Amino acid sequence: MLNPWRQLFSRRSRRRDFAAPALQRNPIFIESRRPGWPWIAAGLLAVAGAAFVLLSPRFRITDVTVSGAVRLDPTSIRAAVNRQLNQGWIGLHWKRVVFLTPTDSIASSLRQSVQPLISLDEIAVERHGRHTLAVRIRERQANLIWQSSGRQFMLDDRGTILERAPTPLPPGLLTVLDRNNIPTSIGQPVVPPSLVAAIRSLNDALPKFAVPVAGYSTWPVSCLPEPTRPERSVIISNTNQSLNNQNANRSADVNRATKADDATSATCNLVELAVREPTLVVRTEEGWELRIDSSLNLEAQLAKLRIALVERLDSQRRQLEYVDVRFGDRVFYQ
Repeated sequence: MLNPWRQLFSRRSRRRDFAAPALQRNPIFIESRRPGWPWIAAGLLAVAGAAFVLLSPRFRITDVTVSGAVRLDPTSIRAAVNRQLNQGWIGLHWKRVVFLTPTDSIASSLRQSVQPLISLDEIAVERHGRHTLAVRIRERQANLIWQSSGRQFMLDDRGTILERAPTPLPPGLLTVLDRNNIPTSIGQPVVPPSLVAAIRSLNDALPKFAVPVAGYSTWPVSCLPEPTRPERSVIISNTNQSLNNQNANRSADVNRATKADDATSATCNLVELAVREPTLVVRTEEGWELRIDSSLNLEAQLAKLRIALVERLDSQRRQLEYVDVRFGDRVFYQ
């Protein structure tokens, strides 16, 4: 028979062990801990604050403005931005919250969708005030008219096609004739930027040399080697003119080597050759052509032209076929 006193004292002993200090507590009995009410209240306040920020109209973007769009449709840009702002989880349009709107991501997405359609200089998305998101667009302006395969396009300062040229053509824009008739599409580069800058400079400088300009055209490219140039040339040796002969000779050698490599290459891309070609052909009203390398020093080439016209070619200008000032300290003519 069990001793009841022993059982009583045994239970009391266990209770004393459970209530003992932490260092003497029996590990078999685990005391449950409940979170304090301050922590629960803080969590509830945080959830309520987040819901207030997400749902309150005080902190939401309700208007999108577009400025600087000329060829682009502002309504389409505004609709595209609103579609991105309306994206979210389970119906929460968190991108409309002023503090959470990803302006850089929206600008990058617009740039990727618009760049193939038009040449952009800048596109930015900024927050104006508490409820407005502003989209600022700066488009590239047309500098030239590009004529290829009987069609005319607007060309920007980077040599990229902007759009089809309107009818009638805008006044004050020069026309460049494409002798290679390369395929064109909106957003495609067709000439190097240096060639566009050279046309603008030549249009101001050549009238000072008494050389009337009739038009501009590109240099016809081919995968075959160029024909041998005629031997008739004028040697320009004027100590008062700084023509950078060494740089010009080196660049001419590089151009000839590049063309030779392209000619021997099994995969010759005429479009790439035409876009990289730096030679500009100026048609004069006197009937002859001027050939200039837009990647070299333009002032040095014009100085060679002036000396050649004054010293040797002035009396033969009506009989000339072309004048080539691209190579070294010589001026080739025919």
